[in-house]
Amino acid sequence: MTDENKPEASPTSPAIRPSPPPVPGYPGRPGWTPTQSQPFPLIDADPHFSRVVRFLRPSDLMWAGVFTASAPVIIWHSEWVDTPAGRMKPLRALRGPLVLATICGATAGFFYAYMASSKRFWGWTENMREVQKDWTEMTQRVKEGKSLYGYTDMSDFMQGVSARNSRYSQLKLAVLPWFNFSNHKYHGVDPAMYGEGARAVDQPKETTL
Repeated sequence: MTDENKPEASPTSPAIRPSPPPVPGYPGRPGWTPTQSQPFPLIDADPHFSRVVRFLRPSDLMWAGVFTASAPVIIWHSEWVDTPAGRMKPLRALRGPLVLATICGATAGFFYAYMASSKRFWGWTENMREVQKDWTEMTQRVKEGKSLYGYTDMSDFMQGVSARNSRYSQLKLAVLPWFNFSNHKYHGVDPAMYGEGARAVDQPKETTL
């Protein structure tokens, strides 16, 4: 059999898989890689109420305003649709329903914005801005000799109770609004990543009788 009559070997080329997008460099988290359950870095598993509000994005405030404004507009439009032409009630007659609708809309808007900010603390949604802001804020506190999460007079046991009561409570805001107003050390991250000498909270020194 000549070379011309030999069957040609069909080269098998391996399937080319697209390379995953590069992971951005998150400050204080070298080598961090996303997982299915943690697509973005965890900042705080139980953020304080004030931190969640301070880390709100302009888009969160915009949506809160949309919720607030849309509720009374819906009430007014419903009244306009159900009223015969030329017999629309004066606005003073709708003052009560409009005020109540505005309060309900503002509450829903705040809950929406608070939840969106909390998801970034948990690393459930894109949070590069929040990671950088948290890093700047915490490293500055370490340089100033301050604790990361403030002062608390609670024992370690009570800090754990407080953390377990409020962790992920934002998921049930529509049922029972529950926020974290306490300073504790259980936030799901290692304080040492913010620098040498970093401590979670300041506690009163135990005195012996």
